[in-house]
Order: sequence, then C-alpha cells, then structure tokens
Amino acid sequence: MCLAHESFGTTIPFAFLEKIAKLFEGRFGKRARDSVVPYSLNADFAPVLVTQMNSFTSGNENKKLHAVKHELDQVKGVMQENINMVLERGEKLEHLVVQSESLMDSSQNFRSGASRLKDQMWWNNQQIRMMILAGGTLLILILVATACGGATFPKCF
Repeated sequence: MCLAHESFGTTIPFAFLEKIAKLFEGRFGKRARDSVVPYSLNADFAPVLVTQMNSFTSGNENKKLHAVKHELDQVKGVMQENINMVLERGEKLEHLVVQSESLMDSSQNFRSGASRLKDQMWWNNQQIRMMILAGGTLLILILVATACGGATFPKCF
C-alpha cells in the first residue's frame, strides 16, 4: 500500500509500488513475500524504501513520471479528439444516408409520375389522331355525297 498526495495522481504511486516490488524480489526472491513472517525484513529493507521514496518525490524518477504522465495526457486528448471526429463523421454519414433515401424516394415518385404523364400524353395523341381521321373521313364523305347528288348517292350508283 502506498499513500501519496493527490497531486501525484495514480501513475506515480503505482510506479513506486512496482519498483519496490522489483527491488524486494531482486533482493529476497519471489518466494520471500509468501514465506517470510510479516515485518521481519523491515530492518533490511527500510533503507531501500526511504531511498526510493526520496527518489520518487524529488528525483529523476518523479520528473520522468511527470513527463510520461504529461505524454499520456496528450495522447488521451488526441484520442478523445479522434473519437469525437469519428462520432461527428458517423452523424454526417447518417445524415447523408437520410438524404440519399429521400432522394431515392423522390426519384421513384418522379419516375412513376413521368410514366403516368407519358401514358396520358400517348392517349391524348391517339385521341387527336382519331379525331383527325374521323374528320378526314367525314370530309371525304361530304365531298363524295355532293359530287354524287346527295346522301343516297343517286348519280354514282
């Protein structure tokens, strides 16, 4: 267990504990922590603890850890910016999907409307042709009837 001032954050105390654990295992071996009676190695290991506490609170270790912490904070900031950009991109993509679906619906409506208009124009065209044909036939009948003496065609038959 390690107690530290709040300004140290969590990185420095955990780094301190890791270093103490490595030094303890290096000096007494891995089995010592499980087999040794508690507090029996205090006299042997206390100077190491004091040296490391001084090193971590005022020495190069503290400066290095602060530098690492600062770099981690910078990386964290960059990653948060990247995540925000990805989220914004996702929102933009969703907006584009909605717009494309709307355009697709509009194009289908336009296509069906254009098809109906084409059919309507074709029928109007056919009606005009039938009227012209009927009018032409009626005109020819009137001309033939006047040339033949009337509606019963007495002079022609």
